[in-house]
Amino acid sequence: MKHEHQGHRTRLRDRINKEGLDNFQDYQVLEYALTFAIPYKDTNVIAHRLINKFGSFSAVLEADKDELKKFVMSLF
Repeated sequence: MKHEHQGHRTRLRDRINKEGLDNFQDYQVLEYALTFAIPYKDTNVIAHRLINKFGSFSAVLEADKDELKKFVMSLF
C-alpha cells in the first residue's frame, strides 16, 4: 500500500538542490533539516508546531535545548 506522502523527502531534497533555500518558507527549511534527525516521521507537522510554539525559525534554532527536546518529545 502506497503512503500518501511517499517520496516527499526526496521531492523536497530535489527541489532544494534545484532552487536553493531562498524560495522556501521557514517551516519548509526546518522540515528539511528535521529529516536528518527524525527518520520515518512527518517532519512537516513537527516544523509547523515548532514555529508556532517558539514564534519563528530563528527562535527554534535559539531555543533552550532542554525545552526544545521536551516539546519535540511531547509530539510523539
